[in-house]
Amino acid sequence: MKVDQLLSTLETLPYHERVRHMVEMGKQSLTNETLRQLLTTLSKGEMYQRMLALQACYGSRDGDAVLHALSDPSRTIRQMARRMVAYLCDDDQVQAAFASLLDADLGTLLTLLQKQRRQTPIDTYLEKQSANDPAAWVRRIGFGSAALVKPVIENVLMQGHSWEGQWLAARHPVLTVEALHLLAERATQMDQRLLWIANATLPILSDLVPAQAVEAVKALARHLPISQLDVQGLAQRRPVELADFLLTLQERPPSRGIFAGADCGARRSGLFERKLVLQMGSKT
Repeated sequence: MKVDQLLSTLETLPYHERVRHMVEMGKQSLTNETLRQLLTTLSKGEMYQRMLALQACYGSRDGDAVLHALSDPSRTIRQMARRMVAYLCDDDQVQAAFASLLDADLGTLLTLLQKQRRQTPIDTYLEKQSANDPAAWVRRIGFGSAALVKPVIENVLMQGHSWEGQWLAARHPVLTVEALHLLAERATQMDQRLLWIANATLPILSDLVPAQAVEAVKALARHLPISQLDVQGLAQRRPVELADFLLTLQERPPSRGIFAGADCGARRSGLFERKLVLQMGSKT
């Protein structure tokens, strides 16, 4: 089949059928030398022909062709190729893709690899980043596996930005709450940085790991004013445990009405009524 013949055939097909045709051609090219040469010719043609050749990679699973398309003159083809790397390239080819992409495109590839549960190439890339570009490594460490994140999470929390701590809390909630707890236990005095990162992560941790978050708050309250900690989420998720803990403190509860709407059951009687409800006021 000649290129002109293929293009004439495709012109009669709707878009999805054209794509299906090229994918099937890619599959057949694995055992058909004529089709393989045809795809090679298309990959060197004008933009539309190069796009057809790239679509065929879904059938041939030609990772090298996808890598080559990452540097195509056409922005459309480059975008297509970036989306295909996570699906069609092997681990070594993925590392080559990382090396060729602009910084702004790396997050997209990491996200797609994560969706495909391809943790090995992600961790390999991040390990290289830790030595070559520490600032970028900190921004992307949340993509790493638990094994990669655990040894460094305390440093990242205390040195990174708030959004990095929030991302870690969403991606690795157990590791984050454990690290927050350990940091609180090691503190010997009021630490504004610890207060800042606690308030950045507690709302997320309260949703994902509320029981552990309560224990972290108990440790934090040894040196940080409970009135300055964002425990509103815990008041909704773990009202009884939080109320019991607040009763042991000498200072006022963190804010008026923090337990409004929370079902505290029996804790809304006796001492709880006297110590908390009267101090904070009832809000409905």
